[in-house]
Amino acid sequence: MITPRAEDCFGRDALIEEMILAANEHRSVLLFGGRQSGKTSILVRTRFLLGKKIQDEKAHLRTSVTVPVYLDLMKLPYDAGPADLFFQMFDAANSACSQLLGSRYLWRIPWPTFCKTMSFEQLVARIDGLLRKRKGLDIRLIFLFDEAKRVLGDRFPRGFQDNLFAFLYSPEIPICNNVAIVFAGAQELASFAEDDTSPIASRAARCLVPNLDRLTVKQIIGQVIGAPLSNHEDIIADRVYGAAGGHAGLSRSMISQLSKLRNEGDRADVEERVRQTKADALQRHEPLFRIWDDAFSTEARAIKNELGSKRALALKDLPALLVAHGLNNFQASRSVDELIYTSVALRHEGIISNNNELYWLHEQAHRKGFEWTDKATAVWTKIEETEKSLRDLIYRRYQREWAERTSVMIREVVGEDGWDKIQKNYEASIKKYPLSATPAESRIVDLMYIGQLLALIIFRKAWHLFNDVFKDKKSLTAMFGAIVPVRNDQAHFNSVPEKELMRCYVACDDLLVLIGRAEDIGRR
Repeated sequence: MITPRAEDCFGRDALIEEMILAANEHRSVLLFGGRQSGKTSILVRTRFLLGKKIQDEKAHLRTSVTVPVYLDLMKLPYDAGPADLFFQMFDAANSACSQLLGSRYLWRIPWPTFCKTMSFEQLVARIDGLLRKRKGLDIRLIFLFDEAKRVLGDRFPRGFQDNLFAFLYSPEIPICNNVAIVFAGAQELASFAEDDTSPIASRAARCLVPNLDRLTVKQIIGQVIGAPLSNHEDIIADRVYGAAGGHAGLSRSMISQLSKLRNEGDRADVEERVRQTKADALQRHEPLFRIWDDAFSTEARAIKNELGSKRALALKDLPALLVAHGLNNFQASRSVDELIYTSVALRHEGIISNNNELYWLHEQAHRKGFEWTDKATAVWTKIEETEKSLRDLIYRRYQREWAERTSVMIREVVGEDGWDKIQKNYEASIKKYPLSATPAESRIVDLMYIGQLLALIIFRKAWHLFNDVFKDKKSLTAMFGAIVPVRNDQAHFNSVPEKELMRCYVACDDLLVLIGRAEDIGRR
């Protein structure tokens, strides 16, 4: 998993300033951004800028400070509950204050005990004690929740959101004027924001992660590539900006690939190199585009499909378009936001138009026109996307490590009986479609069952290839444990309890998030 650096976050300082002001005013902010749009980088840079401001001030002149508290919620246990989050909030706040203010709040209750038992009241008491540690100094904490979907929606009890609301707004809570929370996420934040039963959503400010402009793309080129291709920065900036549409992760991934070109060339040579990089990016990031497709709301998908054929639409016509599809016309504005913060569309002077050439090339090749009709269908689609992404990841890592010995290693993992079954499936697939091209042996993973994919990852000789993506084998096995039974039952058309469908969907979603962070899939 790639950890972004604050110095690599370009062109976001204005957004960060807006976000901090909104947090001070509203106490809660919803930061919308598509997968790999740079949300994590923005939160990390926010932590850096606020921390630098504190360190640049002379300690004896301080009267008030804003301390950033960053939390990567993907680090919560797979089966986490409110107590796990409350503990992580306090632990992160304690560490941030210790680092920036030199005031660590020590307490006697055993640390492991509180990790699973910390109540909301205990969290408030500990944070209150932390804020009072420095007398005469007004301390304000801004919690930066990365991957906020881990704690929103149905994953935690409904009372948990009431706790967060009280934490931020209740006059009976002594710390409410000194804390704020930034929730970073994508479509799940839109659902949260429109939940009439959620008091936080009605009060929260909204910030959209914008796509990078051409100048910022050029700055990244200067930092990453530097001198070798400096004479062609403008050409490269134009081509990368057009291909990726200013999407932060795609832009940086393409630029990183171009940075391997260490010799100068004429314009035609550079153009050809960029075309090769674009073709590689289209294949490399296909799992990312599938994740975007899967996450779009039904309304956003309807508008996107219309854009695919017309390339530009008037904003004023979108409500009528949704009505024509039997959808809610009041979702037009939110749906446009979805398309913009995922970078697939651009809004300008009352028009929404295609953006991000890479995505639309993918769309042309893989257009499905798919509409979710029920929960079981949605879960099955999520399982399909998860399996494909897992196979892509495993294939890339095994090939990179063992190349032509990949099949030998797979055989060692699955054993002779398992290998014989795979070979039979392989031969059967060839005979089934005799007029089609023979599938490549290196993609033998495409003929393996999902349980075998887990075995390939946790194999003792291969785990080092994947431990940058997955936290530990136990959590990974638990996620597969929620998916495999549902996948098997649905494959045999057996009914699955709704609760198990939900567990499976959440596990798939978590896996897709982790895979989406992998270097092979692209930078965030």
